[in-house]
Amino acid sequence: MPRTFPRCQKWQRGKGASGFLRSMKLVTVRPEEDADCMAEADLTKRDALADFEHRSITLQGKTKLVFVAGTGPAVIVMTEMPGISPHVARFARWVRDAGFTVWMPHLFGEPGRPLSMGYALGSMIKGCVSAEFRAFAANASSPVTQWL
Repeated sequence: MPRTFPRCQKWQRGKGASGFLRSMKLVTVRPEEDADCMAEADLTKRDALADFEHRSITLQGKTKLVFVAGTGPAVIVMTEMPGISPHVARFARWVRDAGFTVWMPHLFGEPGRPLSMGYALGSMIKGCVSAEFRAFAANASSPVTQWL
């Protein structure tokens, strides 16, 4: 049986293409071939988000935790309920590795918690009775959108 190696995906600049986005391509590499590339994370386990800077940002009297990583133009990674899962964190890392600064605000749930049916339903039930949905029902601005 052939030996298999953990692999990861990484953005690399292509050759000959013009324009930044057209010149980028997602490639699969072995971690031992590229020191900047880590093996694919287990998306069923909690992600500590240790490679992101944890910033508390206060706007309009509300403080939110925002995870920041990378250099380059800013990209805001918005999450759906139940929040920043390992899948969302993986996507944010791909954006960071493509040469952008990722700003990922923590709006729902527990940052880095893996997805499960019970966790997702619990987050949605909390959201349905929150000020966000009361504002939606009243055709008013949501507190989260005002903060953003």
